[in-house]
Amino acid sequence: MGAPIGIFTSSPEGRYLSANPAMARIFGYASPQALVAASAEVGTGSHADSAEGGAFLRLLDVQDEIFDRETRHLRRDGSEVWVSTSARAVRDSSGKTLHFLGFVTEITPRKQVEAVLAHERNLYRDLVASQPAGVYRLRVLAQKPWGPEEWVEKLESNYTLEMVSDRFCEILGATREECQANASIVIERMHSEDRADFVARNVLAVESLSRFTWEGRIESADGDRWVHFESVPRSLDNGDVLWTGILLDISGFKQAERASDQRARELAALHELSMVVSSSLSLDQIVAASVRVVRETTGSDMVYLFLRQGERLLLQAVCPQDSEMLLHEVHEHRVGECLCGLAVLDGEPQYSNDILSDDRCTRQECKEAGILSFAALPLRDGRDVIGVMGLASRTPRDFHPQSEFLETQAHQVSIALVNARLYEKANQELDNRIQAEKTLREREEFIRTVLDNLPVGVAVNTVSPDVRFEYMNELFPRFYGTTRESITAPEGFWEAAYPEPEFRGKIRGMVTAGCASGSQERMCWADVPIMRQDETRFVTARNIPLPGTNLMISTVWDVTERKQAEQAMARAKDAAESASQAKNEFLANMSHELRTPLNGVMAMMQLLEMTPLNGEQTEYVHLARKSSERLTRLLSDLLDISRIEAGKVEIREEAFAVQELLQSVSELFNTSAQSKGVSLELSTDPSVPPRLKGDAARLRQVLFNLVGNALKFTDQGFVRVELTALPPRGLEQCRILFSVMDTGIGIPSEKQHDLFTPFFQVEGAYTRRYQGAGLGLAIVRRLVELMGGHITLDSIFGEGTEVHVALPLGLTESEADALASAEDFEPLPVMRVLLAEDEPINALAASRMINRDGHEVIVAENGRQVLNLLEEREFDCILMDIQMPVMDGEETTRAIRSSGKAYASIPIIALTAYSMSGDREKFLTAGMNDYLSKPFKIEELRRTFRRCAGIAGRGTG
Repeated sequence: MGAPIGIFTSSPEGRYLSANPAMARIFGYASPQALVAASAEVGTGSHADSAEGGAFLRLLDVQDEIFDRETRHLRRDGSEVWVSTSARAVRDSSGKTLHFLGFVTEITPRKQVEAVLAHERNLYRDLVASQPAGVYRLRVLAQKPWGPEEWVEKLESNYTLEMVSDRFCEILGATREECQANASIVIERMHSEDRADFVARNVLAVESLSRFTWEGRIESADGDRWVHFESVPRSLDNGDVLWTGILLDISGFKQAERASDQRARELAALHELSMVVSSSLSLDQIVAASVRVVRETTGSDMVYLFLRQGERLLLQAVCPQDSEMLLHEVHEHRVGECLCGLAVLDGEPQYSNDILSDDRCTRQECKEAGILSFAALPLRDGRDVIGVMGLASRTPRDFHPQSEFLETQAHQVSIALVNARLYEKANQELDNRIQAEKTLREREEFIRTVLDNLPVGVAVNTVSPDVRFEYMNELFPRFYGTTRESITAPEGFWEAAYPEPEFRGKIRGMVTAGCASGSQERMCWADVPIMRQDETRFVTARNIPLPGTNLMISTVWDVTERKQAEQAMARAKDAAESASQAKNEFLANMSHELRTPLNGVMAMMQLLEMTPLNGEQTEYVHLARKSSERLTRLLSDLLDISRIEAGKVEIREEAFAVQELLQSVSELFNTSAQSKGVSLELSTDPSVPPRLKGDAARLRQVLFNLVGNALKFTDQGFVRVELTALPPRGLEQCRILFSVMDTGIGIPSEKQHDLFTPFFQVEGAYTRRYQGAGLGLAIVRRLVELMGGHITLDSIFGEGTEVHVALPLGLTESEADALASAEDFEPLPVMRVLLAEDEPINALAASRMINRDGHEVIVAENGRQVLNLLEEREFDCILMDIQMPVMDGEETTRAIRSSGKAYASIPIIALTAYSMSGDREKFLTAGMNDYLSKPFKIEELRRTFRRCAGIAGRGTG
């Protein structure tokens, strides 16, 4: 592991501005902040020699850069420390020094080794065996000069190691006996590359009897070892030469020397990287330069740089770009995946000497890219990991010895990336601000142009205590019937807009109070009169407060035309309501006047049918009754279409039996179908529930119209009614399809789109073969729409017609309604009926019908007689006509209900020719229990009696 490299910046006066943790540790401080806080001027306070600090600053200021200046300093605790410093001056464009940037490496161990080595070299001549260096004495016998080859050959016979110390043997890795028995052991242990130099120097020293000094390597069991030989000759009287010397193990020194060289190279690399990344603020340039410089300074085969985007790591740069390792290039990693992803996830460097066997390397593409060793270094922005730098090697390599150097490089790259991002962000924010200001100016101009061209007066102003305008468009004063100059003068707005003092005070107080309330409703004033001599116009004004100010956005627009239109509309509405009321009264009176005699006719026809008649008489009565029924239907259709157009038709929801619905169709049309030789077919799909909820009366009316039309236009074949369940849509409970199909004459395609229009008929006015007013299908379509359904028609002229009605209906919740329906077929007990009817024919007809069913009936001609009869006798129900002399039906009903007597709860049935929309509800609200419109059929009267019997039972029970 190499010595830590301190990094610092300082002011031109020498005070530390920043430092890394290694810098703080070198000088004995717990943190960089403590070092910065305690620093004196660099070069004075921390130097052992204060003069050296000043000289360092002056020299740096003159030369701009200083490399490897070795100086002695004092740590925080007062101890000495030697450092090697390289620094440069950072200047602005004018040449002024901004700060100094430097790198510091502690060289105290090397200095100590150098001092020891120098000291030992001075002592080696006279060292004794007790010294740590290996000491030896070599005797060389008297000889003639030899060359190197002869020297080696004669070495064993002419050289004798007379004395060796234990240290000497230890350094050589041999025993004393081996050394003394074999003088050539030194040559044998010599490194093969250094042996020739060692021999040559020995020969030269022997021939010249000069000091022998040599450094080289010897081989030992634990690897090569650097040694230093030092010996001096002394001639003996017999001609022999005695060489006394030392053998010193200098491996530690050499290692320190190599480490120092490595630190110097690393320092230069860091300096180069710092220069490169600080020369640009472009993120792309910094990324490209970083991978290039890191590769060059670390000796890696390839360097990658990934930046983080969420959980993805995207490749930004790789060097070299044309490497063969790109055959399987990897452009993306995931956080936590492979070595790069783990470095980002854990925030710690990841080193691998062999990725092929490393379980952390999970990407097969990486293993196939020709990489063997890998280092992944996280790049940080504070605590956040923003990317990763990867160093790859084709050969086995241990990155750990350089870990601190590599992590320092990664730190420098991180700083450069963060600065580049900040620079780009600042540039983007500046661009955004410029664009925002431009957009704001354009928007202000746009808004002003819009406001100036709006058909509304707009102003920005205060309201309380005085009206002061910040802005107004041209229309604002014009709508108030004044000028810009008049309205902007002190107190000008109120006096110019509202000349009449009393009204001015009233409107001013209302506006001031409304604005003070903050209520949007109270800050809008509609239809304010602006009175001038020639006319009075109306405006509507609204104030909207601007948050955080006392300003209001005031808008005003002229509503005079609307006001005039509203007044005209009100007059037209009154006229229309009067006309509608007259129409309703006319229809009600006509309905009553027509239904009253029609009821008598139909009742008499029904009674006549119940008497013994011959065949011809039966036919005449039947035809007369059918004509009466047709007239009744026409009258009902006219009233229905009128009620529908007036929006006065209400759809009720009540339970009904599907089969009873079809049975009513069969009962009504079966005779007609048989008389025409047409088959009337009714079928229900098993999926249709037996009981449903809906407006049975309206549904029956729809089917009667459709089946009646089908029979009218079908002379052969069939008329078929089918019920099918459809899938419900949305919140619907049930959807039923009613299909009416016939084999009649069909409808031409050009006539079909008008078929549902009121009074439209396919045949011309003078060539008609089929009777009718053209209202039936129009009523059907509108009733279907009111019930939430839709109707479609498909017809082929000459072949037949199909009409399909889809209706949403409800499902029943119990069988209670089924039981109620079943009661319709149970016989009724004899009832005592009070009939209130002033028209003699109707009274006679109704009495006979009631009598024929076995009930007792007493007739009253007015409401007063009804009250008298109730005092005299008991009745089970009352059939109450509405329009009667002396006391009408409504007044009589209220009198009965409020009497407090035993008959107060008697069932009352409205029997009336009033059948307009709302009549039924009106009479029920008055206290009646049921409703039967004239003309009525005896079957309808029977069903009504059954319902009343149920009411009476509940009342008495």
